[in-house]
Amino acid sequence: MRRYDDHVLDELISYASEWTGFSRDAILPDAVRRAAAGLGAPDEVLQRAARRDLPVVHALCQAVSVGETYFFRHPEHFRWLATRFLPEVLEAGRASIHAWSAGCATGEEAYSVAACLLDLLPWPRTVGVEVLGTDLLERNLEAARKGEYGAWSRRPSGPVLHPIFKDAGTDRVRIDDTVRAVTRFAEHNLLDEPPGRFDLIFCRNVLVYFSPEAVRRVARHLSRALAPGGALLFGSMDLSEPPGGWSAPGPPSCRSTGSRAPGRRRGPPPPAWPRIRFRPS
Repeated sequence: MRRYDDHVLDELISYASEWTGFSRDAILPDAVRRAAAGLGAPDEVLQRAARRDLPVVHALCQAVSVGETYFFRHPEHFRWLATRFLPEVLEAGRASIHAWSAGCATGEEAYSVAACLLDLLPWPRTVGVEVLGTDLLERNLEAARKGEYGAWSRRPSGPVLHPIFKDAGTDRVRIDDTVRAVTRFAEHNLLDEPPGRFDLIFCRNVLVYFSPEAVRRVARHLSRALAPGGALLFGSMDLSEPPGGWSAPGPPSCRSTGSRAPGRRRGPPPPAWPRIRFRPS
């Protein structure tokens, strides 16, 4: 393995932080070192990084990414969709629901949202459903589009709340065609402008790894992406307070008490309710 001294490694970590929004503290130096070692000599890789050479950008982004996800993670959020969000949608007489899984990794969350909406809307279905899953890494998106998953994507903490897959043999499952038909995937960096307007946005367990400046930037983008009357759900540790001009309606348990630092938590365990659900004030 080529030797990457502390100075070169520090420079590469800075580039990775700039491109992804990750806090430097959330980036593992060894992961960056391993990724860089496969790209060439240290001076050469630094020069390529400075001019945003795509293979270098992709390798470093992949090195710092966190792909932890599974079906129906945080089931209380999906129960909230059933008991609060969808009744409001039906009462308002909307013709369609556009949902966004922002930072979808390999697609389990996006498919879970689609399955939940399809299963709970009354039949015959008069409300259209479209779900977009976006991620920074094309490798993740390829896995999402394939729609086949193993046991790691199906865990006891994420009970199968709605019909979503069928047996694909050898302990694997394949996403049901009905769910797949309303779900699409695209490459997108949360630091960039949003890819549209949405009635429902899931951005969970993503911002916990971001720097404070990147969190504020992404929050502004998400705010612009949310349609009037829409809802945005975060993970319990993503934000410490609502973005400016937003509110967190509902019981006090909807407000976050967690720390932004990855792997740390202060305060009581999360209640069986979305910790943060924000709407424009």
